[in-house]
Amino acid sequence: MTIEEKIGQMVQIDINYFMSDTIEGQVDYNKFTELMSMYHIGSVLNSPFSGGSINGEVGWTAQQWRNVISNLQDIAENTSNYPILFGLDSIHGASYVYGSTLFPQQISVAASFNTKHAYNVGKVGAKDTRAAGVPWMFSPVLGLALHPLWPRFYETFGEDPYLAAEMGRALVNGIQEVTFDGSTPIRAAACMKHFIAYSMPSNGHDRSPVQLSDRSMKQLYLPAFQAAVDAGVLTAMESYNDFGGVPMVSSYDYLTKLIRYDMNFTGMLVTDYAEIENLHTWHKVSSTQKEAVELALTDTTIDMSMVPLDTSFFTYTLELVNEGVISESRIDDSVRRILKLKDTLGLLESPLLDKDDPLVSTVGQDVDRETALEAARESITLLKNVNLTLPIPAASMVGKNILVTGPTCDSLTRQTGGWSFHWQGATNDSEFLDGVTVKSGIENEYLQSMVHYVPGPDIDATNLDDVNMTDILDLAENSEFVVVCVGEETYTEKPGDINDLNLAQGQVEFVNAITAATSTPVVLVLISGRPRLLNGIADISSAVLEAYLPGPYGGTAIADIISGNISPSGRLPFTYPKKHGAIPYPYHHKPSDQCESGSCEVEWEFGSGMTYSSFLVSDVTLSSSTLDETGSITISATVTNIGAVASNYSVLVFLFDVYRRVSPEYKLLKRFSKVDLAPAEFVTLSWTLTASEDLKFIGLDGWYILESGEYAVGIGSETDCREDSSASCPKFTLSLSESYNPVCSYACDIWSKGVCGKTVDGTTCDSSCRTDNWTWNYLECLQDAVIDKCGNWQCYDAFATSSTSTNTLNGSTSCGNDNMEYTDDDMVYATIISALAGLAIGIVVTWMSLFTRSYVKQSSESVPDSSTVSTTQSPMAQRSA
Repeated sequence: MTIEEKIGQMVQIDINYFMSDTIEGQVDYNKFTELMSMYHIGSVLNSPFSGGSINGEVGWTAQQWRNVISNLQDIAENTSNYPILFGLDSIHGASYVYGSTLFPQQISVAASFNTKHAYNVGKVGAKDTRAAGVPWMFSPVLGLALHPLWPRFYETFGEDPYLAAEMGRALVNGIQEVTFDGSTPIRAAACMKHFIAYSMPSNGHDRSPVQLSDRSMKQLYLPAFQAAVDAGVLTAMESYNDFGGVPMVSSYDYLTKLIRYDMNFTGMLVTDYAEIENLHTWHKVSSTQKEAVELALTDTTIDMSMVPLDTSFFTYTLELVNEGVISESRIDDSVRRILKLKDTLGLLESPLLDKDDPLVSTVGQDVDRETALEAARESITLLKNVNLTLPIPAASMVGKNILVTGPTCDSLTRQTGGWSFHWQGATNDSEFLDGVTVKSGIENEYLQSMVHYVPGPDIDATNLDDVNMTDILDLAENSEFVVVCVGEETYTEKPGDINDLNLAQGQVEFVNAITAATSTPVVLVLISGRPRLLNGIADISSAVLEAYLPGPYGGTAIADIISGNISPSGRLPFTYPKKHGAIPYPYHHKPSDQCESGSCEVEWEFGSGMTYSSFLVSDVTLSSSTLDETGSITISATVTNIGAVASNYSVLVFLFDVYRRVSPEYKLLKRFSKVDLAPAEFVTLSWTLTASEDLKFIGLDGWYILESGEYAVGIGSETDCREDSSASCPKFTLSLSESYNPVCSYACDIWSKGVCGKTVDGTTCDSSCRTDNWTWNYLECLQDAVIDKCGNWQCYDAFATSSTSTNTLNGSTSCGNDNMEYTDDDMVYATIISALAGLAIGIVVTWMSLFTRSYVKQSSESVPDSSTVSTTQSPMAQRSA
């Protein structure tokens, strides 16, 4: 490949860049041919309809997409040696393939606590996307929903690391399942995003800086991404945010060291939209676009730039390579990963598509829609049910009045949310080919009742001045029950930013007016992508259903729950806030994170959710009362349906780390199971926890470690093993053996894989580690040496032979173990410091610094911090370090 062809593979452009300037909605194939001839473009993304309908056309069907992709691949074959890789945002199904099945949003899927639904979202979405000739899906979103203001809250799997990890793993498996369907790509590629901690902006606004400790990031945000890597996810997308002042798109720590070496991600890494350009225009860390490209390619392992509306990345990268600033080997590393991905997807073998393929006819098929409906049914969460208000069987309502009202009761657009046909969601309900609103669902279910519908206040109303409350209150008084649907408009990303989490005042006053004027039971249905503050309306409602964003078929699911056709089984995958002063306040907050009177008040706890039956969890036992670092422990419990209704039931298993050196989370979800039990039926469940995975945490030195101590097991979100002495919480103890040494484990794992051309077996390495007392600094040095291929680092070589001329690994900068000698200058400097600090204390501090933790030896130049050192010696790399 020529250098131009290589760089072209790293370029991803938006399809809107080569749409016709004269005919709306038409691809300009001549323009694309010119782009391919000049720049050898490697990838294309997006839909021409992302901004809305064009001349009445909502989007391309699978067949239309297939025709376009086939034409693009034909051009690529005739102008370049390599096929293009097309990618689409596919957040809850094949969002941009018109006629495909749209599922509930990820937050709804998480509420089901059933990974089957996440898998089905991936499998059906991939099928429909592949039918369109597109093999790359920008999904799943693996951030945590910790800040309720954030406008992409609903795109996540909730606030819990383990729940997000398990749902994400299932979605990746569904997307990447290998199938053989005619001439379509044999599989799709999932894309874990947005790496990392993007979902916790300090002010709740999209793309705002993230101010988290590295420890919190790794403890909470990393597990979901690691689960995706372990599942074999093929691609990853970095995030818009800066983290601690460093834009993610230029972060050595996270886009080189963490993702490639700590996590062992070997797939293809793409930027988010225009993020390299944003280093100059948004983040203000580079003075020119060219400098931005240099910074990103120098300090990270980014493989592809989502440019997306020009060819600047190609131009500047080529200049930097020709100037010797960026090595061609750096380009080669990325191109290998890109071509490997294309090969895995079958594009190198057969890039051209048959324009007719039987898979196209399966898009939007009935079985897929039923699968989406099932996911919606299992996600609906019953949060309040005073005096068994629900269910209300249709048979009991024959000839009676029902009032359905509120701004989200008759809107497919609002119950489906963003990333539906267009970026910000559907423009109006006429764009949907099918679907059932709450109003229609109630009408369909209560066929022999008189269902009255009144829209109520506008979605953003600040009062009731424009609402005829007299007629509405009369209808409410004469109805058997009232369904009031509240919520918000559709949105995603920056356009969804808000400064006030309160539900619109007009909606609050509307519910207050109905409940104050009548005694008719009110069923409050919440339809929104984030938890809006309810300001007391939940307290005055007879029943509350959290529907999240259930998708086009959500109206049927909600009606099934209200009537009792289905027993609700969803659980909150986040903590529902009650007041502004306690935001964010996830369930896994620190024990010391309290309000004046103790734990802060919330509307509903994480994991809240009721059914129409009653369940008893009994006989909770542990297989052992103690374990060491190599051991595991099995938790068993019997779950019995002691009610009169068959129902699904989610069992949540929490772990309380009672005390530890780094303050523990209040509790953490470690396992969950969903069972379907008939009345009087029971089942015994078992879950196994391993010390090495389930008890680890990020220690003082920034690495996962274990610590001896006591743990308590609590079943159910309401069980508080930390403060409630009456709670049933079996306990066990982790007792680490004398041989436990995490430094040796990590370091020897590195040596076993090879350091600067040398490999050492585990036994020999472990013996040397314990004899020489290796420490965390030595481990950091080893890691950096491997990352830099020994180019810039010189670590103490514990395995040097007599024939070796030096006891250090190759390189120009040195660091080593505690036994390394120090220069005279080092000792003089230490003496000055000790005098300034105070003679007695200073000597002790300096001695501790020199001989127990800080064994960095200076050579001809000072040693950069090992956590930020760049992998090259370019000026840009040095500046970033």
